Amino acid sequence: MTYYSEVARRVWEKACNFHRGRDPTHVCGNPAACERRFREADAAERRWISFQKTWK
Repeated sequence: MTYYSEVARRVWEKACNFHRGRDPTHVCGNPAACERRFREADAAERRWISFQKTWK
């Protein structure tokens, strides 16, 4: 996923390497936390897009 919002990218980076698709051999210790990070990143990106539309 490509995020344009700096906040969304920062949140997305907090998910583990396995769930971000960087290291398929990594064993995630907390998949629920990774899913929560992805939801937070998506929400931050939606807020950013909404903000951008407001200023156009």
